This record gives sequence, C-alpha cells and structure tokens, in this order.
Amino acid sequence: MHGFRPITPMSAPTPHGHQPAPAGPGAGPSFSFETEDTPMYATGFEIEMECGVAVVRFDGPDVSHLQMLEVNQACSDKLRYDGVKAFVFDLACVELFASACVGALVELLREVEPTRGRIALANCTDNVAFLFRVTRLDDIFTVFDDTADAIAELSGR
Repeated sequence: MHGFRPITPMSAPTPHGHQPAPAGPGAGPSFSFETEDTPMYATGFEIEMECGVAVVRFDGPDVSHLQMLEVNQACSDKLRYDGVKAFVFDLACVELFASACVGALVELLREVEPTRGRIALANCTDNVAFLFRVTRLDDIFTVFDDTADAIAELSGR
C-alpha cells in the first residue's frame, strides 16, 4: 500500500537526493507532495524510469501550459542531476494539447539536444497527432504508435 509523506518544504532534498536552489528574497514557501515510491506532481502527471528512459504520462485529457512547465522542470532535473537523456511522452490519455504546451515541449527539446538526448512521442490520440502534423513538428519529434517501441528505440534495445 502506498502511503503519503507529510507535506514538506521544498528546502528538503528532492526525490533524487538533490538540494533545490534556495528561494529568492521575499519568496514565500513552496511545498512538494509525494508518495513513498514515486513523486506525485500537483498537476496530473508522473514520470517513471524504464530501461534508462524517462516516460512521462499524463492523468487526464487536457494538458495545460502550467502542467507542461512543471513537466519541463521535472525533466530538466532528470537531465541535469540524473543524466537522463531520453524522454518518451506517452500521450494516450491526452485529447487536448494546448499550443503553449507545444512551445514548452520545443523548449525542452532545445535543452535536451545539446546533450545528444532525444524526445519521442507515443500513443498520440488523433487530435494530438493532427496538431503535430499541422505544425510539422512530427518531423522534429519521433512519433511512435506504442510506448514500448519508443522506449526500445531510445534505449538502444
């Protein structure tokens, strides 16, 4: 059974054991909620490691810009602190991916590419696949029908 840890100030070590940067002058406290096994993010997504690949899964049909900013921060932390260079976005549950989210995903790609990292998309619904085709971002992000295929490709299996 998964229990919840008490709410902890962000000055506590992150789930990866790294100390976050101190808040600036006048900044109010911020808090983190997490389960004993996997970090729980306030905005409906999770990141699991599979074969050295970080797999991002969303919990609902709509992805907001705020959600993507939190995803970007979590992925950036994995890149910087854990050396993770491969990311798969499993979009099976996503029906609406706001245009600001596309911009945030491109921003993450700009951070990942210099490290020879990769980002792939998997299980895109028709609406999301159409968005990436229309914006021609399906040429930039590799799109897979299945998460397992994306993990296999990015992990080199």
